[in-house]
Amino acid sequence: MNERTRLKLLNARDGLNIARQWALSTANLYQQAMDTPAHFASQSEWRPRFERVICELTVFSQTGIL
Repeated sequence: MNERTRLKLLNARDGLNIARQWALSTANLYQQAMDTPAHFASQSEWRPRFERVICELTVFSQTGIL
């Protein structure tokens, strides 16, 4: 399941505020993973994917728009 699907599910099940909180929390976790050299998210082939998802999650957490 990808983050967009999770956000849609959370929004429908628990409401927009919970979905936005989850998005911000997850973006922070992904950023921590990228900042940890031993984590695969910090590797050059994975980093751009995480950066894109972090950006999308951050925008959703601020606007509520996918």
